[in-house]
Amino acid sequence: YQQGTRGIVMCLNDRYLKIGISSIMALQALGNQLPIEIMFYQSSELSSKNQKLLLSLPFVVRMVDMSS
Repeated sequence: YQQGTRGIVMCLNDRYLKIGISSIMALQALGNQLPIEIMFYQSSELSSKNQKLLLSLPFVVRMVDMSS
């Protein structure tokens, strides 16, 4: 985080992955240019496979494990 910057933060887990991806794609379709940060709690909540999938989406710049 840098003071004075803007972005979007989303909290996701495996259960809500589809709605999270849909939301990110909708933001892109609306012309979003802001970086997106994904927060999750441990790999047991958001698998490594799904973390990689999310990072491949436009504007997703960082995954943050809140347990560490």
